[in-house]
Amino acid sequence: MSSFPYPELNGPKDSIRLLRILHEAGSSSPLIICKIYSVPLVRCPPYVAVSYAWGTSMLAKDILLNETPFPIRENVWSLLNEMRQHEKLKWRFFWIDAICINQMDRKERNHQVRIMREVYATAANVLVWLGSATAHSDLAMDYVAKQDRKVAVINKAADYLLRHQRWNDLEGKAFLGLCHNRYWTRVWIVQELMLGKRIMVFCGSKSFK
Repeated sequence: MSSFPYPELNGPKDSIRLLRILHEAGSSSPLIICKIYSVPLVRCPPYVAVSYAWGTSMLAKDILLNETPFPIRENVWSLLNEMRQHEKLKWRFFWIDAICINQMDRKERNHQVRIMREVYATAANVLVWLGSATAHSDLAMDYVAKQDRKVAVINKAADYLLRHQRWNDLEGKAFLGLCHNRYWTRVWIVQELMLGKRIMVFCGSKSFK
């Protein structure tokens, strides 16, 4: 990662980098091709800020970023692979800290952490990525998605579902498994979710808002 030629951060105030997935390779190709841009935060195009857990695996897969091989963890690769197949999101700009921040540059990393509130507050959407689908996650995601839209939001759904328990045994176990996802153990998600204008939750190909 240290040798990747990051576009310089610049602008009249704070600036960030945004990622766009290119589609020349096709959605079924194992090669994911992306381009990264430096943009002033005050004049950003609409973008999706991703909230996720990095995962425990080491750097596992390469994407092609600005025509240069770029190694990323498997969880981030799975996210990009899913997004490039999503009809409404595949053309969007994304902000993903592991890619959009030069993690080898301590000064840049510290500066970007200081403006993290603005990054999530400015985003058109905050996308919660729970990772690839598991054996029962589709059932849990479908269950949450079909609930009354007034309660199927991240800050009310858990309390409502636990009080009303409108589920069968399989749905209940699946939902409990979803609640045990390691994503929910991250302290930083409180800020990321509270600042988001709109929240989308994804686990594999399933989602709810």
